[in-house]
Amino acid sequence: NWHTLPGLLKQTYIRGLKMIATRKDALTGRMRFILLAGIVALLCMTTLAAPAMAATITVPDDYSSVTDAIDAASPGDTVLIRSGTYTLSSALIEVNKPDLTIIGEDRDSVIIESGDEGCFILRSGAHRTRLENITFTSCMRVHVDTGSSSNVIANDVFLNPTYDEGGLGIYSEYNTIRDNVISGATGDYSGVSLSGNSNIFENNSIRDGSSAGLTIYGENNTITKNSFTNNAYAGIEVYSDGFNPENNRIYLNTVTGNGAPATTTGTTPPTTLSWVSPETIPYTYNGTSYSAVMGNYWGSNYTGTDADG
Repeated sequence: NWHTLPGLLKQTYIRGLKMIATRKDALTGRMRFILLAGIVALLCMTTLAAPAMAATITVPDDYSSVTDAIDAASPGDTVLIRSGTYTLSSALIEVNKPDLTIIGEDRDSVIIESGDEGCFILRSGAHRTRLENITFTSCMRVHVDTGSSSNVIANDVFLNPTYDEGGLGIYSEYNTIRDNVISGATGDYSGVSLSGNSNIFENNSIRDGSSAGLTIYGENNTITKNSFTNNAYAGIEVYSDGFNPENNRIYLNTVTGNGAPATTTGTTPPTTLSWVSPETIPYTYNGTSYSAVMGNYWGSNYTGTDADG
């Protein structure tokens, strides 16, 4: 299509035609054919190389089920889920392609549920997936598989998850988990399990669970600005038996009303575990500005000593 071609290629084509016109006496028919063929080939290659436009696939407008919409999507596409309750006919929703955005129209009114223990699984091929604005209820859980990386799970709600390891299980690297709510987990271990490495877990609320709020199995994770409240066993658990939870940084969190504020489980506790910020943070108190290394808030009844003194 001539109108969609870059200006430089249009100029090249026009100049080629002018060259033929001005030198037609000097050029043989064979030479004219070769020059024109080269220009046409260049134009065709540019057209073929143009990237496909990303599409938005809407549920239920285009597909009645979330699974069918994801299966139909290509890398770079957005799956938009309109308000409604979506009950799975299968226990699994699987994503195994990169660069998808799966987003609800409104977090409070887009609900995914399953009659059995269901999973929304990001498989090893699902890199850079964005999963946002969805409420997962009861048996549903989001599972980020080993090999999947650089995903964003944001602004979701996990209500009353029943899995032993909670409503959210992270088993891979370089993911960002932020602005989520995990409430009322009834599993044996935790509301969220963080088994992968080098993840950012930020500004989430984990509350009212029957075990730990967050259990950390992986290493080099950043856990900051979260709220852990009213979890029966502990706000934060670091688990080392069979795992290597080294070099995790845990700071600026609010940890109150739990069975224990934090605990380290295992025969060999981690040797490097930081409960303070890696650098000074500016803040204002009573109208005066300060800059200091910051720890966590353990509640008004806490009698221990934080590592920042």
